Amino acid sequence: MNKKQILLYSVLILAGGIAGYLYWNFIGCQTNTCPITSTWYKSTAVGGILGYLSGDTINNIISKKKEKETSQSTNN
Repeated sequence: MNKKQILLYSVLILAGGIAGYLYWNFIGCQTNTCPITSTWYKSTAVGGILGYLSGDTINNIISKKKEKETSQSTNN
């Protein structure tokens, strides 16, 4: 994993965590019976995990695109 990928994952995990916290703060669970959004730390953790997964998806798309471009340039 290179520095660009680490930075991408770090930024998206942080953004996901912030989004999870904001979701808990402004929307959350009014009855405290929701398993994920009833506490700030669970909501923040789930947001961070979703940030990581979105980063992984973006990284896979970029890698496949670069791989396709490389294979096309070597075939010509």
